[in-house]
Amino acid sequence: MPEALERLYWLLDHPDYFPMDLEKAGFNLAHLCKLILAIEIRQKENGSPFDVFS
Repeated sequence: MPEALERLYWLLDHPDYFPMDLEKAGFNLAHLCKLILAIEIRQKENGSPFDVFS
């Protein structure tokens, strides 16, 4: 998971490389930021656990 998180941060620093498939599906950098936060604090926006390290 640390490598995946590193890649997500890389995308934030290089928004021109944000995958077009994700954009077409309705995702953007704000969604990416929320995903990174959920991974870091291991909690979803609704407060439920989000433990991807198990």
